[in-house]
Amino acid sequence: MKSFMMKGRLWIYRGSLAIAMVFLIAFSIVLPIDCIAQAAESFNNAWNTFIVVGALVAFTIASISIIVGRIIFYKSCKQHIPRWYLPLAPGDLPHRGSRKLVLTNMERSRELSSLFKRPKDPVIHAGLEPPVRCDDKTHEKLFPEYLNYESCIKVLADRLKYQGIFLNNADLKMGLDETFSDVVRNQFMDTEDKFQMENAQKFIDIYEMMRYSNEDVTRSQFVDFVSLAIYFVDISLTMDKKLPHLRQINTTSRLQFNVDDEGWEREISRTPTGYGNNEFDKFDYVPYADSSSVLRRTFTGRSFIKPASIGSHSGR
Repeated sequence: MKSFMMKGRLWIYRGSLAIAMVFLIAFSIVLPIDCIAQAAESFNNAWNTFIVVGALVAFTIASISIIVGRIIFYKSCKQHIPRWYLPLAPGDLPHRGSRKLVLTNMERSRELSSLFKRPKDPVIHAGLEPPVRCDDKTHEKLFPEYLNYESCIKVLADRLKYQGIFLNNADLKMGLDETFSDVVRNQFMDTEDKFQMENAQKFIDIYEMMRYSNEDVTRSQFVDFVSLAIYFVDISLTMDKKLPHLRQINTTSRLQFNVDDEGWEREISRTPTGYGNNEFDKFDYVPYADSSSVLRRTFTGRSFIKPASIGSHSGR
């Protein structure tokens, strides 16, 4: 009974409001028309013009006042509603289907937020060194967190281009038109050591792929590049610097290298053409842990050169 009375009052209020608005709009429209009709019967043109223009202006002002008043009233009512208020009460959303849809989606969002709060497995994005929490705790951290791989490659290229420094060699004699790849070929590929030639070609392919493929540098690619860079730094330290272009290997210094039979090729090596720009999507890169073990061996002074390569240079 009480709800019936409330609905009756609501219908009476809405009906009276609608009738009042209709009368107001009707009188507002009739007023300028009546003024224009009465002015047409008068023979005073100036007075007629004043009446007509005045009626139109009065109608325009009244309409604008009503519209602006409604907007201000609506804004003032919204100020009393909290900013993050959600219409969950039946009075806010009378339509049962809409209310159920809102509540269902809110519950679903709560469940998804709890699922996606932290991924199950570490998420490693290409281009940046991941944080420590994404690494295997049994292996040491080789690079700083959030290291930009592409920036590191660009620094090496800029040092060569603007300062003439290639890796650790500041006495490089190179032409103005020579590139990073040309320097690697001139420095390390004029040799009878096939393993050194293959690694030099890998070094060039990795560099060109990371520099010019327009793809983000992956962690495995960067580890391979750094491993080869350390490998060639070790080689450059044993070169006879009195010879042109620093190409010849000093045999006495060369014998100081420790031989690593565990396999550069088995752990992170690729075929010489494996890093071509059109083929890099086909590789199945090795885990970071294997590559990091190779890096740690380079830091301890071991070399990736095979025993056969020592004999090839001993007679030069």
